[in-house]
Amino acid sequence: MRRIRTWLANPDHHSNSNAVFVVLICHGGKDGAICDVDGTKSFDLDDLVETLDDVITLKGKPKVVISHSCRGSKHFYLTLMISWKPSI
Repeated sequence: MRRIRTWLANPDHHSNSNAVFVVLICHGGKDGAICDVDGTKSFDLDDLVETLDDVITLKGKPKVVISHSCRGSKHFYLTLMISWKPSI
């Protein structure tokens, strides 16, 4: 997951993009975290959205993150996060 976040944070990958759309199908943990395949490392979806918000070439562009994962006792939990801060 760290490699994916690093790749998404690179402004060169989005210089010709009008938006970014990320779909994650993964394991989930407590408090909205998503986990790796072994369940040993967790990652917060809010951190991913904040990473995308900080990419200079995505400023003022829509960012959509969809996650399909279990969340503790909630199995097959779907999360949709949209971030769009219009540039002024």
